[in-house]
Amino acid sequence: MELNINRKISIFLIFAVATSYLVMLLGGGAIKPEYSHLEQYISELNATGTPFSMLIGYLGFIPFGVLSAILIVFVLNQASISGITKVGVCLLFAEPI
Repeated sequence: MELNINRKISIFLIFAVATSYLVMLLGGGAIKPEYSHLEQYISELNATGTPFSMLIGYLGFIPFGVLSAILIVFVLNQASISGITKVGVCLLFAEPI
C-alpha cells in the first residue's frame, strides 16, 4: 500500500514540476514584451530591470525551483541509489537552488 502512495506522490510531483516549468516559460513569455522563445535565453525573463521580472521570478522561477527541490529530495529518499549515482542526485539538487 505504501509503495502505491509513494508512486502517486512521485507522479504528482513530476507533473507539478513539468507544469510549473511550462507555466513559467510560456506564461512569462506571454506577458514579457517582445520576448522570443527562439531568440532569447530563459534567464532574460527574470533579468533585473526588465518589465515583469519580479512577477515572473516570484510566480514562475521560485515555485519551479521549490517543486524541483521537493521532487529530488523525495526521489533521493525513495530510490535505492548509492555511490556516484547518489552524488549525481545530490548535485542535481543544486540546480533549483
